[in-house]
Amino acid sequence: MDISGSVSALREKRKGNMDQGMNFKQKIVLIVMDILILIELMLSIYLGYRNQENITVIFLKTYIPAVIVTIIIGRVLIKKLRSQEVNG
Repeated sequence: MDISGSVSALREKRKGNMDQGMNFKQKIVLIVMDILILIELMLSIYLGYRNQENITVIFLKTYIPAVIVTIIIGRVLIKKLRSQEVNG
């Protein structure tokens, strides 16, 4: 099998995984992640608004780390909650 065959086989495998969709628990995690990110954004804007001189620094110091942690934990949970495939 040449390289192009390997690449196309990998693409088909990924496509099969994507077609599977998300189960109910994964969708709940995604919704909670979205809500948390919006709350983090509002909190960061509020904290920046309270100190107008350093609004950019405060926003970046609060929002970026919070979003990174939220996304990492969300991805881990989504992968953990993935439905088990039945080998036929």
